[in-house]
Amino acid sequence: MKKLSLAHTSWLQPFVAYFSERGVSLEPYMDAVQIPHEVVLNGDGWITKPQLYGFLNHLAEGESVPEIGFVVGQQLTLETMGELGQAVSEA
Repeated sequence: MKKLSLAHTSWLQPFVAYFSERGVSLEPYMDAVQIPHEVVLNGDGWITKPQLYGFLNHLAEGESVPEIGFVVGQQLTLETMGELGQAVSEA
């Protein structure tokens, strides 16, 4: 039986925050990889890793930001990473 690799949508919160602050609509990128909007926007759900990577790839390409991880990563703090940041700080 093949395993299904999942990722928690809280991992997307730094990207959602970064592009939301810039007025970028993320809906076309979520639609492209069939991710329910509410799951991404509230950061409390699970998606497959191909959906996660597909979303980030479409977003990077669509917004012409090939270095998306670096750009968003420069602004990360544990407080802005939601549940993931909390888990890291507790560890």
